[in-house]
Amino acid sequence: MNKITNNLSQEAENIEKSLTVMVTDLKNASLVAKIESDAVKHREHHDIVSLAIRLNNGVFVKAIDDDMLFRFNNAQDAISAAVEIQKEIDRLNISNKFKNPVLMRISLHSDKHIAKDSEIPIDIINFARHMKSLTQPGETFASKDTCNALNNRRGIHFRPISQSISNKKEPVSIYKVLWNPQEVELANSQGANSTSAEQPVVASKFKLILIVVIPLLLVLLLTLREEISSQLSSDEPRAIHQSIEK
Repeated sequence: MNKITNNLSQEAENIEKSLTVMVTDLKNASLVAKIESDAVKHREHHDIVSLAIRLNNGVFVKAIDDDMLFRFNNAQDAISAAVEIQKEIDRLNISNKFKNPVLMRISLHSDKHIAKDSEIPIDIINFARHMKSLTQPGETFASKDTCNALNNRRGIHFRPISQSISNKKEPVSIYKVLWNPQEVELANSQGANSTSAEQPVVASKFKLILIVVIPLLLVLLLTLREEISSQLSSDEPRAIHQSIEK
């Protein structure tokens, strides 16, 4: 019995589980930390990030240079945390509490790993850090894997980025997470917005189907109309003839 239990435990440990990695980078973090006048700014940033991570079930992993690494068990929480961080930092900047704005760069990447491994595979970390290096201050990027791992895409907006990163010899598409309401509105007006990494492809296919189907439906309706008109026309003389005979 114990042997069976141990085997089951080992099998459970070897099951691949999904995780999402978040990498954050405060612009000029090393410089800010050293300047006494900016110490308050650094604490404010730390409090915002820590609260968003904690409320969305994230865990701090480690610091790598100026990068802060966090992990989440699902992409939904990671996206929510990233959006909340950027929004709260934006509110902090609008308050004009500091002379220079606080600017964050965030990247998110999802992948699978062996459940028993407490360490995040280095290739997942490197991919997320590489993606973060492509962002501008104030931006959040997410890999296609993260976008596709979302359980609920409602209210989450993405914009495809022209760049892609090779991961395990395969190019992975990147999406910008739109958290600023003005940016979301602009993207909607330009038709560049998407609530799903797969939606642009689906939308294109749907448009193609409509282009093909609508003309066919019109032809069918016209044909039916002519047949009905013809039938009605042929029935009228017959009805009149029957009436005269009576």
